[in-house]
Amino acid sequence: MTPSNILAEKIAARRAAATTNAPTKTEPEREREVDASVWARARALLLDDGRKLEGELLPIVANTSARPTANSAITAFDAKIPSIYVGANTACGLAGSLKTREPATTTQLDEWQRTAGYNIGVLARTVRALDVDVEDKALAAEIANLIAAYVELPKRTRANSAKFLQPFLLEGVYSKRIIDTRAGRIEFLGNGQQWVLAGTHKTGATLEWSKKPLTFPRITPAQFEELWTALGAQFGVTVAKQPAPRVEKPAPSTTPREPAEGEITVPDWAVAHINSLDPDCDYETWRDIGMRLHDHCNGGEDGFAVWQAWSANGSKYPGEEALRAKWESFGQNDGPKVTLGGLRVEAGVSDDAFGPPPSQAVLDVLAQAEAAEKAQRLATIKWAKLGEYKLRPAPEWLVKRIIPRKPLGAIYGPSGGGKSFEMLDIGLAITRGIPWRKFKTRQGAVGWLAAEAEGSMRNRVLAYEKGHGISVDELPFYVLGTGIDLTNRDTVRAIAESAPKGLVMIVVDTLAAAAGSANENSGEDMNPVLDNCALIHTITGASVTLIHHSGKDEARGMRGWSGIRARLDYEGEVTHDKQSGTRELAMTKQRDGVEGEALPFKLVPVEIGVDEDGEIETSAYVEHLDGYAGVKAANAKRKGQGKWHRAIRDALSAAPDMELELDALITAAIGHVSEGKRTSRPRQYVIATLKEMVDLGELYEPGIAGTGPRGYGFKVTATLAGKVRGNPDNVIPFPRAHEPEADVDADSDLIN
Repeated sequence: MTPSNILAEKIAARRAAATTNAPTKTEPEREREVDASVWARARALLLDDGRKLEGELLPIVANTSARPTANSAITAFDAKIPSIYVGANTACGLAGSLKTREPATTTQLDEWQRTAGYNIGVLARTVRALDVDVEDKALAAEIANLIAAYVELPKRTRANSAKFLQPFLLEGVYSKRIIDTRAGRIEFLGNGQQWVLAGTHKTGATLEWSKKPLTFPRITPAQFEELWTALGAQFGVTVAKQPAPRVEKPAPSTTPREPAEGEITVPDWAVAHINSLDPDCDYETWRDIGMRLHDHCNGGEDGFAVWQAWSANGSKYPGEEALRAKWESFGQNDGPKVTLGGLRVEAGVSDDAFGPPPSQAVLDVLAQAEAAEKAQRLATIKWAKLGEYKLRPAPEWLVKRIIPRKPLGAIYGPSGGGKSFEMLDIGLAITRGIPWRKFKTRQGAVGWLAAEAEGSMRNRVLAYEKGHGISVDELPFYVLGTGIDLTNRDTVRAIAESAPKGLVMIVVDTLAAAAGSANENSGEDMNPVLDNCALIHTITGASVTLIHHSGKDEARGMRGWSGIRARLDYEGEVTHDKQSGTRELAMTKQRDGVEGEALPFKLVPVEIGVDEDGEIETSAYVEHLDGYAGVKAANAKRKGQGKWHRAIRDALSAAPDMELELDALITAAIGHVSEGKRTSRPRQYVIATLKEMVDLGELYEPGIAGTGPRGYGFKVTATLAGKVRGNPDNVIPFPRAHEPEADVDADSDLIN
């Protein structure tokens, strides 16, 4: 069997007896072994034209359950970290740095070869590798095609992933390089790094090779730079950076210089391309441009002049003296050589001085990759005529006009306001398929994530059964009371994938409890939480309804980051009048419905049993009260009690027909507030209050009449529903006469 067959076959032979350093192996661990014959073939493979490279081989503990020694810097073994066994099922990392590591001795190689349980690694000092860490199969295939257009390399793969690795021989000193793509990265493994030649991945998948027999092609530095540049140009993703504040530095001379006779000059295409780049780029890119110019001009002045003129346009320009010192440092070491030709692909030009242009095969691959990428971008974009939208189904509702069948909504209110009771009442109506109040429901299963007060569900359900005279035992209503963390995407995915089939709504009680350590006031924290709620909807198809708390100032809506409301498709507010005991659910946001339903209810206490101490247990159920009013009117009852509201009402009450011109009303309202209680800008406060009262429906604008201050050119009169004078506590009677109460009948509330 030839050495080059090393990586093409599956590992079949197993050592019958382990050495004292080998771990005690279970059957799954035996599948991770690389046997002695594979080590032998690996050593034979690394003969490069008579030069032995077997010293570049490394042992890698393949047993992921191996225990690290007490002093080991490695805390877990992942089947790719260079490491050795030091006892039964214990291991540690290799001593020293891989960058300065001496080649392995024959004695070391013989010992590793005798010990079962190792993967085989290779130092990337001469046998380099391109490690394509991309899971997207289509993108990985495009990258592989481009590499193949430049050079044919063996490919290491595994069955459970699109990722791959391609090794080759490349002389010189190279550091690690990275190209970030739209779905992963391409890494060039340089000095101080290693890769796995044979064995198994930590998932248990065998590492396979495409090329039979396996050989490592040799490429030149120029070929590598051209390939790397093409990969970056085709697949690289750049992130725009804010330019740093400009610091004044000595400007270079603007006098055009004439090249000396026989001096090597920079070609026009290169000058144009370099000047199109951002001089405030990262340091490595900036230095790389200088090195390429230095190489092309043999350190001559024309190359320096181009580099200086470009650098001086950036905020980081260090001045001519410092730039000159850097220029003169180029070419003083034995590192990899970079040339101006490496910019040709990026610049989109060819020059005979740098060899022939890319072949037609390369151009075809690039064109195909570009076409595939464009097709992928356009695949999800579908324009449609406005007329086609008329033919689409009308929006669906879970509770007509109240809870739409949309991805995300919220019901919020103060602590103890009754919001969880109200949502339980709605959820049970949906599972029973009965109208909720007078509104039709779409029957379906409901899920409840009881992140807060899980124990209260028992009492609430017993109270509901007693209040409605039914049993919920057969209803498709499901509760999850443990393991709820909306900040953890893996947990959220598990919750959604394990959910019962057919859920039409999932209630999260409450957002604060389910979001765990997330800061409610931070968009950075809450956006991922809301993204995870969207994931629940995507997997289950259910509408997700969050139960949340009001802020300290209830008039300003729900607690926390203002962007939460922007992400919602619907929102309702529960309020509680403690004096009367009346509570209301007011729909304050509907993307596809009518805002303004304020629905009164109360909680009816009920005895549900006797506890172990013989004491009576109580809970409550929701009882709907008759009627509903516009939410703007309901808000006006709670708001509108400030001094400027009262002053405006007093001013209008004293006016004929309760109508005044704007300027006269402003002046009269200011006069109704004593000077000591006025704000510093009373006119602006009166104008702002007037607009609020108009928005709330207490006042209205009969028409434009003249031009008032700050562009407010309207008359203001009292509402047609009643006069302010004599009305207790200055509360306007509702509903307003110009906006009559809606008439809900069974026929108009059929589900779409």
